[in-house]
Amino acid sequence: YVNLRLKNIDAAIKAFEYCQKDYELILDDYHPFALAAMDYMVLAHLLNDDKKSAIMLYSKMLTAQIHANEGGDNVECTQTLIKLNMLQAKKKDKKSIRSCLRKVQEFLRENEDPCQHARLE
Repeated sequence: YVNLRLKNIDAAIKAFEYCQKDYELILDDYHPFALAAMDYMVLAHLLNDDKKSAIMLYSKMLTAQIHANEGGDNVECTQTLIKLNMLQAKKKDKKSIRSCLRKVQEFLRENEDPCQHARLE
């Protein structure tokens, strides 16, 4: 995380990869620590202009969350889906972007957790 904050992106990605491998050995993919490491690694890939790797990581996160919750009907899966949709929206496809933003707004209306509001706003 420190490397990410210091904008040392390559070192941050490498550190998160090592962290993720350790978590895979010790914990499950859906453990909060493993998911947080993946989430930060996505940010690092986005800062490195590697959208493809970011999408792959969010897909992996979603798969782990669905497996952990025996289905995709929960807050964490919804958050990951929203992030994935926004990444996959084409820059000039205004309809797709508006659709993603509507999903975020709908989620915010339905979810009372202030932490979720801060993360998505």
